[in-house]
Amino acid sequence: ISDGTDTVATGYVVNGSAKAWATLTGTGTATLDDSINVTSITDSGTGDYTTTYTSAFNSATKSVVSSGGYWGCNVEIEIGYSASANRFLCKDIGSSAARRDADVLNTTAFGDLA
Repeated sequence: ISDGTDTVATGYVVNGSAKAWATLTGTGTATLDDSINVTSITDSGTGDYTTTYTSAFNSATKSVVSSGGYWGCNVEIEIGYSASANRFLCKDIGSSAARRDADVLNTTAFGDLA
């Protein structure tokens, strides 16, 4: 791929690009605001969300980056993720570490699709 000045191998672009991303509103009943390769969001309770991928990854071992916004929400990725979904917990950064609904949650996944 070339922009007329710089050239980059297509493999670099394909392998280094996110294969899924989503932004959602997590207050009330969670809603998927925008996404690529994310078919749905499941709200399993306060601060507990699961994104399901439209096209699964080839394995559960993929790189996932997430962030949440709610007065210092710390987003954790659950150990129980799979090739077709990821579970996220939004917890208060304070000493209580209580789960809280995120006003906004963003997640991006990198890896090989199946």
